Amino acid sequence: MSQKKKIIYISIAISVIMLLTVGVTLAYLGANQKAVNTIKIGNDTAEISEIFEEPSKQTIQNITPKEVTVENTGNVPYFVRVYMEFSDSKVAELASVNNANNQVYYPWISDNTDTFKSLLEQESNTVAQDWQFIANKGAGDKIGGYFYYKKIVAPQEKTASLIKNVKVVYPEGIDYIQDYEMVIYTETIQTVEIDGTHYTDDDWRTAWERFLKVRN
Repeated sequence: MSQKKKIIYISIAISVIMLLTVGVTLAYLGANQKAVNTIKIGNDTAEISEIFEEPSKQTIQNITPKEVTVENTGNVPYFVRVYMEFSDSKVAELASVNNANNQVYYPWISDNTDTFKSLLEQESNTVAQDWQFIANKGAGDKIGGYFYYKKIVAPQEKTASLIKNVKVVYPEGIDYIQDYEMVIYTETIQTVEIDGTHYTDDDWRTAWERFLKVRN
């Protein structure tokens, strides 16, 4: 079977982009795009869901509630992965986040290993109970750079929270508050292969690697 024909049978839904703009004013924009399987075997669509509270003003230390989950709005079960990043690298270095499993804040970027992403690379860590981060290993790496949900998401269900709050602490004496955007992008793949293979929760990485091997 040709690669082209394989891709026809694999449905992928992409929801882009959630933007969180922080500064003198703060707002967010949400959009989602739906992809319908052309051979009528299923429809996997996703919606990035947020619990977001707009702060009254920005100070040198800000905690912004921003709970991020992904909801299965289609009619087939699937696996989910999320790309999430700060638009401004300087803000990213000042930012830390927490999630539903632990109220401790972890740096987004740091010279030490105790960061949110590094903790989510460790499957044994309680913070990584539901999500797994896979670091980008370099050019041509299709699986790296994403947060992967380690369970199948059934229709009308949501993932566990990836993050709950964002904290940005500016150095003392700073004379400005930097605006920034937080970009969140999600992809999904169905849990049944064209050869009839039915994946389980434990197969999340295998399913993504197999899919990404034939995509592009």
